[in-house]
Amino acid sequence: MQINGATEPGYLATLFALNALDNQNPLISFRNNSIKNIIIFTDEPTNGDTVARGTYQGAQVTQGVVDAVLKDNNALFNAVLSGTGANNSYGSLATGNGGQVFNLSLFNTTNQQQISAFVDDFAARKLQETLDFCDLNPTAPACNPTTVSAPATLALFGMGMMLLGLRRKYGSAS
Repeated sequence: MQINGATEPGYLATLFALNALDNQNPLISFRNNSIKNIIIFTDEPTNGDTVARGTYQGAQVTQGVVDAVLKDNNALFNAVLSGTGANNSYGSLATGNGGQVFNLSLFNTTNQQQISAFVDDFAARKLQETLDFCDLNPTAPACNPTTVSAPATLALFGMGMMLLGLRRKYGSAS
């Protein structure tokens, strides 16, 4: 599925990421009982979400369908956006599904301090989002510390190291 260029079917891409499209070969595997967190980066509204490109339960994929599938998957949804059209397409999906809207323009720069601030803010809010999810869903298997596998712990450690590396790479020189 192509999601760039003149036609950007973002709603279809979201369901694709959740392995939810009709007749889709699952390409993304999630650890059992994981918290699914979808993040879309775009400066365009969704377009081209036609039946010819994909369906969900035989129907066209719309914002309402995406919202329902996100909720059925207990998935968090975040949007890094620029422009009114993109905000109209994804903003309410993000805020309605445990996520947030971030300003893409703050990341699209060569200003190292601005990039560092964006990465720090993004990482802090993503961590808080996961903590909030577990506060609201304390019995969710993903929130039970006894079910955290070694690969999951390693992945969290790896993400933290990556963010520290990005901060160092794009942080201001002293």
